[in-house]
Amino acid sequence: MAEEFLSNCPSSDIPLPPPYNSMQRERIKHVLYGSKPAIAHTIHQLHNRGYAETGAWSRPQSNAWRIYEHPAANAVAVGRHKSGE
Repeated sequence: MAEEFLSNCPSSDIPLPPPYNSMQRERIKHVLYGSKPAIAHTIHQLHNRGYAETGAWSRPQSNAWRIYEHPAANAVAVGRHKSGE
């Protein structure tokens, strides 16, 4: 029974996808929304995974949003600013 099912399948007619080339990877931007501690924790987790050095991120900007940027990784992390922080 299995042989009958498989005999109707084309074996090599479907081309394989090209191998993945890491040099062709598209850059993306990461945006993190959350509390300041949660964003700091996430930045540390990204560092632990080899994404970026924690010291390479900029300090929060002085506006309603706290923005951390890592130019080499083209990443941005955003945290909502609360009054009194």
